[in-house]
Amino acid sequence: MTKQEFIKMIKPMMEVFIPIADSALEVYYSKLKNTDVKIFKLVVDELINTHKEGWFPKIAEFQEVITEVANRVSLGEQPVFNPTKCRKCNDTGLVSKEVWPKGTKYPYYPHRPCDCLMGKKWKPVFERLEKEEMK
Repeated sequence: MTKQEFIKMIKPMMEVFIPIADSALEVYYSKLKNTDVKIFKLVVDELINTHKEGWFPKIAEFQEVITEVANRVSLGEQPVFNPTKCRKCNDTGLVSKEVWPKGTKYPYYPHRPCDCLMGKKWKPVFERLEKEEMK
């Protein structure tokens, strides 16, 4: 992949995550330039959809996802990623107490229902538990 292709594909990541310096971008390119362009495009999409931290993914994280995507493609699997994956709860419906701001509902439990679709399934359970606690 050329440097121009690399920069064009990485640009959306610079908008989503905390951007890295140009000098760091040079290091990323030197380590990832041998990746197939089609594979790298899929890798960027997956990282945008699934990387939970706000900082830019490390080179090792890129390499892990490159391996996963390349394996999927070589096995003939359709490389479709779930763009609706919740970044707070990773589609479990529950988030830990540390993620919730102070003063939220359900103060006695280590996990809370998330605001996502899966979390809405857990909400009645927590409301019932809250009523039982108040008795």
